[in-house]
Amino acid sequence: MQTPQVFRSDIILKSYQQPYNEQFTDDASVAEAAGYKISLVEGNRENIKITTTFDLKLAEFLLLGDKND
Repeated sequence: MQTPQVFRSDIILKSYQQPYNEQFTDDASVAEAAGYKISLVEGNRENIKITTTFDLKLAEFLLLGDKND
């Protein structure tokens, strides 16, 4: 799964009311276990999650381009 995962707030809030299951790996697995149908849509490779310094540098490159051109 690519982040972000998007849900209507009422669905994801209700989904998290169920008891914890160690097979939950992300919001989609929680919503699916609550009985909701999960749909996939094609993502964009440039929609990156920024969690490290490298990710931030990659985001800067994607936004600003290669200034050496």
